[in-house]
Amino acid sequence: MAKLADPIDSLPPEAKRVYEKITVKRGNVRGPFASLMHNPELAERVGDLGLGGLMELVVLAGHYRLIAGVLFAFDTPLPDGSPPPF
Repeated sequence: MAKLADPIDSLPPEAKRVYEKITVKRGNVRGPFASLMHNPELAERVGDLGLGGLMELVVLAGHYRLIAGVLFAFDTPLPDGSPPPF
């Protein structure tokens, strides 16, 4: 499988700064950071979380999805009395 070229030359100045910051911390930009580079501000914030913070974010997102599915399945109203938004 061919490797993709390093996209740093095609990035705007702000994205280059974030790309270099992530590269210094992690050695390269891969995994979720490759797709997060479409939004440099978000990539920087996620990169600042560190590995433990990133894992916590993934767990919280998973729990949110699980709870939302249960609330939807049982047609449970939200605490403020409004119906679920989906």
